[in-house]
Amino acid sequence: MKRHSSSQSLLAAGFLILAVIVAVFIWQPIRTQVSDLSETLEGRNVALEQLQSELAHLQTVSVNLPVAETERTRILKAVPLGFNQDNLVNDLDALAKRVDIDLNAMSFSQPSVHESFQSIAITANFTGRYSDLLALLEALETNSRLLKVASIGVQLSEVNEEGEQLMNFSVTLEAYYQ
Repeated sequence: MKRHSSSQSLLAAGFLILAVIVAVFIWQPIRTQVSDLSETLEGRNVALEQLQSELAHLQTVSVNLPVAETERTRILKAVPLGFNQDNLVNDLDALAKRVDIDLNAMSFSQPSVHESFQSIAITANFTGRYSDLLALLEALETNSRLLKVASIGVQLSEVNEEGEQLMNFSVTLEAYYQ
């Protein structure tokens, strides 16, 4: 009988050692992986909720847009999806050429997000006459993309060959986007 009980003790000890080995080498790494995957899942769920919220907002905006395709196109051109930095540079360059003023430099600031709109600030430097500044401001008001003049700085420059006083204009604009 002692033999039977000692072999059961050895068998029980063997199972115990096997259970410890399984716990240490298999269960613990799997538990760590499950924990990491849970954290990843939580992060992705948060991102999904944000995307769903943005999608709902865009669907609301889409529903509120006018039905006529030409009107929708006009609005999307005035306030495009994304700030389209490349198109913005091309628009301002074309606008400067249209009013015959020199665009010297342009810089962008960090996009800002408000409750009801998104915008990016642009500082553009031009060289021209006072009448060119007035033509530029009129062109900005009638531009197809919605732009708001936030500030204007004027500095006298050299006199050109015709004897006209040139000025450097620093114009800070806000461009809106969806």
